[in-house]
Amino acid sequence: MSTQSNVIPLKDEARDLRRARGQFIKNLIDDEERSARFVAVRIGLAPSSMSERLKGKSPFLADELEGIARVLRIDPVDLYKQYILVGPAGIEPTTSTV
Repeated sequence: MSTQSNVIPLKDEARDLRRARGQFIKNLIDDEERSARFVAVRIGLAPSSMSERLKGKSPFLADELEGIARVLRIDPVDLYKQYILVGPAGIEPTTSTV
């Protein structure tokens, strides 16, 4: 069986984005010296589901982000603004359209 050396596997950009956003949330949780399990239980999410989201296997839902913000005592709107600025490579610089 021959293998093709010129074939490059496609990168899953959506998963990279979920992974970067999960890492962003994990960093926020760590900065507040809380555990992901603590936050998950407080917002009514199974710890295993929180783990999947933090690893980028599934995306966070809006109500979960709001709950996380409230547990961490962060304004939910500010958290969501920062969350959507996260790109596959981490925090993306803001661009001006002016």
